[in-house]
Amino acid sequence: MTYSSPMKKTVRSGIGLRLSFYVVSIMLFFAAISVMLLVYVESHQAEKELVRKTSEIVDTIEKQVGSYLWNINDNSIQLTLESLVELPYIKNAAIVDEEERRFYAGSQFTPQNFSRDIYFQNLKLGVLSVGYDLKEFKTNAYNKYIPTILIVLFTIGLMTLVFYVIVNRVIIRHITFISHSAKTFSLYSAIDFLPLSLQRKPKNDEISDLVNVLNDGRKSAVELLHAKKDYEEQIAYQANFDLLTGLPNRRHLYNYLGQQLDKYELEKGRLATFFIDLDGFKQVNDSMGHNVGDKVLTECAMRLQKTANDLGAYIARLGGDEFVICFYLESDQSYIDICEAIIDGFNEKISTQGVHVKLGCSIGVSIHPDQFSSEPRTILSYADNALCKAKLVGKNTFFCFDESTRKEQELENKIKSKLLNAIEHKLFHVNYQPLVDIQKNKVIGFEALIRWKDEEIGWVRPDIFIAIAEKMGVVFDIDRWVFETSIKQVAEWRENFGKPFILSINFSPTNFYHNCFSSWLSESNIFQKKSVDWIELEVTERLVLNDDPIVLDGIKKIREKGISFSIDDFGMGYSSLGYIKKFSHMLSKIKIDRMFINEILETEFDIAFVKSIMMLGDSLGLTVLAEGVEEEGQVDLLRKIGCEYVQGYYFSKPLPVSEMKNFLDEWKKKELNEKNVLIKLDEECDLINDKNNEKG
Repeated sequence: MTYSSPMKKTVRSGIGLRLSFYVVSIMLFFAAISVMLLVYVESHQAEKELVRKTSEIVDTIEKQVGSYLWNINDNSIQLTLESLVELPYIKNAAIVDEEERRFYAGSQFTPQNFSRDIYFQNLKLGVLSVGYDLKEFKTNAYNKYIPTILIVLFTIGLMTLVFYVIVNRVIIRHITFISHSAKTFSLYSAIDFLPLSLQRKPKNDEISDLVNVLNDGRKSAVELLHAKKDYEEQIAYQANFDLLTGLPNRRHLYNYLGQQLDKYELEKGRLATFFIDLDGFKQVNDSMGHNVGDKVLTECAMRLQKTANDLGAYIARLGGDEFVICFYLESDQSYIDICEAIIDGFNEKISTQGVHVKLGCSIGVSIHPDQFSSEPRTILSYADNALCKAKLVGKNTFFCFDESTRKEQELENKIKSKLLNAIEHKLFHVNYQPLVDIQKNKVIGFEALIRWKDEEIGWVRPDIFIAIAEKMGVVFDIDRWVFETSIKQVAEWRENFGKPFILSINFSPTNFYHNCFSSWLSESNIFQKKSVDWIELEVTERLVLNDDPIVLDGIKKIREKGISFSIDDFGMGYSSLGYIKKFSHMLSKIKIDRMFINEILETEFDIAFVKSIMMLGDSLGLTVLAEGVEEEGQVDLLRKIGCEYVQGYYFSKPLPVSEMKNFLDEWKKKELNEKNVLIKLDEECDLINDKNNEKG
């Protein structure tokens, strides 16, 4: 395309006028110098000419004047002088003879510039003096050059005009056009590249070269600008949209929520935020690969987007398999219909690349302004918290964040704010619950249970603050402190009471992933001792069943130190006999969850279940311990079916260190009393046998 040229309009160029002014000034300067030199030379020549002419006149009248002086003809002398004065530029003439007589004619004020001695017949008769007006002569000489000067000035002006027209047409108008184009050109408003084009025939000169350079530069600038705009748009898109699904991302969601909350109007209804997590997607992604996982995720995003579009709602993907839908509710309960519509969208199987999978989704709902928060991150955290509740209740369902949930979250936030201080200043303490051999009626050891009482919150349940510590990544510090504190304490009891007590310690699964785990194993003084085979770490069954190489390697390293492992809460997870058999070499004990012990006296199923676990443990060479024993009937039944080890409130609640000595002393007395009863019974039996022998 050719740039529309403004050159048809009158061009008023400052540089053209300046160039013309400079040319005129230079020409006038040299003209003035030339005229001055010419006048100077001519005036000197004229003066010489005047002197020459005057000398010729004097030469002409010299003999005549000398004759008059010789003949003493005064009238003739006077007439001669007066006739001499009448000549051009001669203003006065005077003769002084030898007798001092003076003859004078003309102006007395004009100095005499020329004198000549007068001789006649070789005799000096007097002196002739002539005065002429050189100024008038020069003025007349200068006036003679005025027409020449005017002609020169006219010629200079005409040449300047011609110079201006030629230069303006050949050079200046193009330069002005280029300058005007450069001033009016805006790079940021340029859509396409429009090259400059001079309105003249193509020429190979410097101006054409300049235009070509400018066009190349402008073209490069426009291309760079387009590239910059494309890059900025790409960056903006990547910053606000998910590349896989094309949906808005977390950043865009925060901006959207911020805008909606800033301009929130009550008549629009309440703003509901639906936090959606796909159920079963992780298993698909891990088992079938990320390529299939991405296809499945894209299909899920399309289904959710269709539901959102039908509702006129906003949808975004936070990352992974998490999505958020925002919608203004028309009624208090309409969020239920939306949740059901979202869940129904996954009723049909997803088919991609020959793979058919069935997924569900769990939904957490947060409603503004019910939660009294105008902060997008807080609203999302409320919805996320509700999502966790939905997953606990049962997947493929929904849960709405309510006041009780908000209080739980406030408590969690308060615990988070105090937990680090508690860890730093070791504000925890350990209680110990006895482990009892009910067949031999002996205390065989203890389970270490952490306790925390905050000055403001009060007693905080371990299952609450340990879960929070796992989220915060600080549970390793807590478990390490419990580990070292409880080992030191039970080692002291082993020595003081002379009993081979064992110690059972809960160990969080996340500890195996901690970056200090390996260094702790190699540097802790506890692992440098010769014998720690009386120490046992309790892990959940899912930790083993996940078959994680990092976890299995960590268990292996700890077992190499001599410490054994047991499965806690057995039967509550996804137990697999195959996995238990596979990992039985790593375990020493199975702890039956209290849920099966609580109703063991009421249901035959629980009795059968406990018996089956005992048979499994016996076949694999594992010890079985029953948790949550609280009644004497439970103890009798467990003893009857052959269970050896139990723990529970029937024998003792978890005790602080200060009460343990009294418990062990009382237990020792109880053992002595039972021993004395047995001895007395034996003696009575012996006495009866002796009497029977005598009668026989």
